[in-house]
Amino acid sequence: MYGIPPTVAIEQRLSRGGRKSTVGTTTEVWHFLRLLYVKLGTQHCIHDGAAVEPQSADSIAAQLLKNFRGQHIGLLAPLVSGRKGVYTELADWARPRGFTHLRVDGNFLPTTNFPRIDRFKEHNIELPVASLDVNPAHEAQLREALATALVHGKGVVHVLSGMDGLRAAMLAGTPAAGIGKVQVFSTKRACPVCSTSYVELDPRLFSYNSKHGWCPDCVGTGVALTKDQRKVFDDSVKDDDNKGREQTFAEADIEDLHDATCPTCHGTRLNATARAVQFNAVGITDIARLSVTDVRKWVQTLQVIGGMTTREGDIARDLVPEIKSRLEFLEEVGLGYLTLDRGAPTLSGGEAQRIRLAAQLGSNLQGVCYVLDEPTIGLHARDNKILLGALRSLSDKGNTLVVVEHDEETIRHADHIIDIGPSAGKRGGRLVAEGSVADVQAASGRRPVGICCMR
Repeated sequence: MYGIPPTVAIEQRLSRGGRKSTVGTTTEVWHFLRLLYVKLGTQHCIHDGAAVEPQSADSIAAQLLKNFRGQHIGLLAPLVSGRKGVYTELADWARPRGFTHLRVDGNFLPTTNFPRIDRFKEHNIELPVASLDVNPAHEAQLREALATALVHGKGVVHVLSGMDGLRAAMLAGTPAAGIGKVQVFSTKRACPVCSTSYVELDPRLFSYNSKHGWCPDCVGTGVALTKDQRKVFDDSVKDDDNKGREQTFAEADIEDLHDATCPTCHGTRLNATARAVQFNAVGITDIARLSVTDVRKWVQTLQVIGGMTTREGDIARDLVPEIKSRLEFLEEVGLGYLTLDRGAPTLSGGEAQRIRLAAQLGSNLQGVCYVLDEPTIGLHARDNKILLGALRSLSDKGNTLVVVEHDEETIRHADHIIDIGPSAGKRGGRLVAEGSVADVQAASGRRPVGICCMR
């Protein structure tokens, strides 16, 4: 058969989505907001709220001499942070430069005959630059090693302290991942008040489906969890079938969850670092709590913000229209009252279907056949016109809509009607009439009830 377009079914179903699905993620608004905060957001310290700013290598050296005086520490240059791959090329690069080991996920692996690591798991790989005692007599050596580490780490250095037992573990060939404590120091991102350093912003930081961004106590669900419930999740992270993936709760695991708000993140689902990032003096979790209509009004203010650099303006021009259009589609289907952080499981069937419809409107696809199963179910009469306008928008974009519907107003808006009579359903039914509204009425002598099509 020829001429059959790709088809998307938007059906009535009981499932609204997983525990971590929200209005924002389902419509992709959240994905664009994440990019906006990564590219244009300003980090703030989670301890005192000060805006994070660059610091000098001398400042880091002074902190090391003060905080680790009398201790033996290791200086590590981060090469890979939370990325998948085997990274044999890093060992090949490090070996001729005199580096005998790489620290992979906390374990020191030799650069000679570098073992093959799991390519599907996210890895953290560091280059051990130096191991030394911190005291005034070794200050020159410390500064030299620090400069080297900052070069290889592109402005970031990891300091490993509490190294007792590390040498013995390496000689014995036993895992060393649990030995020592790592602190991060950065020349690019540090608090000017308490000197706490922060890693570079990453889209995963604002995802409650990722360990990089979710609140550690509720793992992105926004609700209070028991120790056993967290343990179930922690065990799933170690499962071989789930290595490196963004994790979510299985439905079986969340059935017993209560709706008590997580006391750590206050229901925002994200960790403290993510919550402390601001754009236009507003945090992303504050935006998530607003209604669709209020977020759209906030986005409109961004289009008139002055003082942006050329680069920032270019980024905003790419992202803001995408966010704004998706919010407008949500309003178009009558969902302007929903908040972006509204959980998918709490939506009614009609709301869930209209959200899926809004997501399709926002995709800007053309030449697609959409099949909708009774989209007006559960809608107030005033919302029917809003929905019909959205359906017509999909049709006007060059798509075909096949709608299974009993609502007379919806059927009367169709370009073509197929009226299925007795024995409808699994027995196939009997074709009563087809054509325009007038054709169906003339053939059956009754109001049209059946399948309608907008082309």
